Amino acid sequence: SDLCADKTERKETWINSNNSEIIGRWSVVDFPADLSLRITAVTAEDNKRYCCRVRWTLRERDRPDPVQPIRGTEVVVVDASQKPKFEVVQPATISCNQSDSATLSCSYTPRSDPLWTVVFWRVGSPNGSYAYHPLQEMVAPSYRGRTELRGTADLHIKGVDVTDNTTYYCFVILKFCVGKLRTSSTIQYGSGTNLQVTDLTDIPGSLHNDQVLIAVIYVGVKNLIFLVLVILSLLYLKKISHRPDEEYEVNT
Repeated sequence: SDLCADKTERKETWINSNNSEIIGRWSVVDFPADLSLRITAVTAEDNKRYCCRVRWTLRERDRPDPVQPIRGTEVVVVDASQKPKFEVVQPATISCNQSDSATLSCSYTPRSDPLWTVVFWRVGSPNGSYAYHPLQEMVAPSYRGRTELRGTADLHIKGVDVTDNTTYYCFVILKFCVGKLRTSSTIQYGSGTNLQVTDLTDIPGSLHNDQVLIAVIYVGVKNLIFLVLVILSLLYLKKISHRPDEEYEVNT
């Protein structure tokens, strides 16, 4: 359905003459290159759906139809003062080697069945860039094409690098039916998982070589001792197999 065709609660307009104007807590990021809406000091009252409509001021015959999204963008605000409706669980730490792939698990337990679920991951902090988002253009450039969801909400990172050595937060948005033709969305995020990446190139060459040498010597000595024991055992068996029968002196 056309959710943006519903009754509008508030309407603000930016044009060339006031492209940098801040209206209350609202402003446009970079008019006209970036028409994203910036909202400062977000509160629970901003928990609404926002629709962007673009109109060109050209001659009537050259003017295209206004561009307006059908569904808009729903902003879901986390209210830390309220008890969460569900819990998001993440491991505190996982480890992997550089160039390997890593999977960070995430699970959640809603109290009732949601209408739909959206999962995304942020990196560095709960307000950080997106390591994974359903829309690829929202993903940070360094993670774009390297991350995907596995299972329900697990984050899979391909080609892990030492720069990925940080904390990742799993966000889950659930939409519930709260009445006839009425829905409510709630969002919750986990405590974060610290990804610890081992850089194998940082191991000093001399230390690495010494470890290899010690391992080779240990295996060699172990095999030598085993061989000596085998030889001694064979010699002993050979000796007792050729021993003459003992003679006993019988007195009559």
